[in-house]
This record gives sequence, C-alpha cells and structure tokens, in this order.
Amino acid sequence: METLLSRNWHPLEVLWLVIAPIAALIACHCGNDCSVQSVLAAVLGVIFVVLCAKGKWYCFFFGIIHSLLYGLISWDETLYGEAMLKIGYAIPMHICGLFLWYRTTSRRTFEVIHRNLDGWGKFTVVFLMSIFTFILGDVLRLWGDELPYIDAFTTVASVHAAWLMVNRYAEQWSLFIIINVVSILMWLYRYADDGESIGMVVMWIIWTINSVYGWFKWNKY
Repeated sequence: METLLSRNWHPLEVLWLVIAPIAALIACHCGNDCSVQSVLAAVLGVIFVVLCAKGKWYCFFFGIIHSLLYGLISWDETLYGEAMLKIGYAIPMHICGLFLWYRTTSRRTFEVIHRNLDGWGKFTVVFLMSIFTFILGDVLRLWGDELPYIDAFTTVASVHAAWLMVNRYAEQWSLFIIINVVSILMWLYRYADDGESIGMVVMWIIWTINSVYGWFKWNKY
C-alpha cells in the first residue's frame, strides 16, 4: 500500500504538497473571503492539482469536493459558465477519472501511465475550442454574465483539458497553464470589484505554478 512518504516522492514534492494548501489557507484568512466554503474550495483545489501533477489516482476524491464548492461560489459571483462547468461536467469527469486512473496506475511507480496526442489530435482540440468559445460566449452574454467571452473560454478550455486529463494526455498541462493565467485575471477583476475573492486568486496562482511543474514532469520522458 502506497504511503505519502513512499520512495517515489521527492522531498521537494512533499514540501510543495504541504506549502501550497497552507498558502491558499493564509490567503483566505488575510482576505475577506474567510467563509468555510471559500477556504475548503481553495485548499482542496490545491491538493487536487498537486496530486494530479504527481499522477496519483486518488487526487479525484479531492477534485470532486472542490468542484462542488467552487461551482457554488462561481454561481454566487454570476460566473455561470464556471458554475456549470464544475457542477455539470467536472464532477462526472472526476468520477470517471478516479476509475480510469486507478486501472492505469503503474504498480512500480504508483503513478498513472500517461501518453501524448498526435498532430491531428492537437489540431482538433484547438479547432473545437475556438468554435465553442464564441458560441458559449454569446449565450453567456445574453444571460448577463459579466465576463462572457473570458468565462466562455475558461469553460470550454477546461472541458477539453478535463477530457485530456481523464484520458492521461500530457497536453492537458499546456492547456491548464493558459486557463489558469486567464482565470487569475478573471478573479482579479472580481477582487477589484468586491474585495472578497483573494482566496480564489491565490488558488489560481498556485494552480499555474503547479501546471508548469506538471508540464515538465509529464513531458520529461
């Protein structure tokens, strides 16, 4: 049975797993969004992505709870695309990922066995993302979304990134880096407006750093 301190964990990875959630917790405490919902969403979200980058199948337990909480927060902030993504799509995908990753985890390294898209696969992802971003952006604008096309991009890109993640494609990390940077800007806008989203801003900054780590780890082979 694998443990946190098993030999395939580098000391720096264990340190990152400890520091990242603490940073999210401190950010929530220093800001005005100290609700239990915000704190749990930020901390569980950070633990989820750190374990995901490490290739651990049980990361999805944290992802399911995080997605539910984050979806509720997004709905309260009128970011309807984000809310629909997390509750209607991310949760089912995390459940699928839980079983798919467990079945494809190496019994030697205790990490999921990943793979890469070919050229046609990469083109298809970019093409579909472009089309659906504009379609969803128009819909969200009609619904009164404050940032319709940015919200649409993060939603559509996250749908594709989640599919890549569940199916163990390394290209997910390139997409996540872009999504995370855009999401930082989106939540900074919300923070400037209400001063109550600093926990989400810090969470996305940590996710960006972690995505860079994930990219290097999943592409080093």
